[in-house]
Amino acid sequence: MTDELDKVIEYLKELDGRATPGPFHAHDRGVGWEVHRPGPSGCGDVLWDGFRETVSQADAEALSTARSLLPVIIPLLEAARRMVTEHEDIIMEAAGVTREVVANEVDLEGSSMFSLRSALAAIPAVLPEEAR
Repeated sequence: MTDELDKVIEYLKELDGRATPGPFHAHDRGVGWEVHRPGPSGCGDVLWDGFRETVSQADAEALSTARSLLPVIIPLLEAARRMVTEHEDIIMEAAGVTREVVANEVDLEGSSMFSLRSALAAIPAVLPEEAR
């Protein structure tokens, strides 16, 4: 999981570096919603150029929130990866579980470490192919 997650973190850092800096925000045009990049006085231009298509409020909020959170999420993923890597054996030992037991798919859903490990392992599947 660590190698795969390292690749995801590197992809997110690269994406954050080449994307328009946030924070973005959702803007109601009265006929639909747009995502705006920051401007000198707060509200900048619409994110997409050319034809001014609008999206639903939920989509505009999701896009602006995701872009704005990316710089915050990267260090959280790095910290979570370190925690899982450094402390997994200790937590499993305290729970009386070994790696062999985990390999045999024993139900450990009550463990917060297992939940974190599972959540981190699911991340690559939702990213573009080049991030996997």
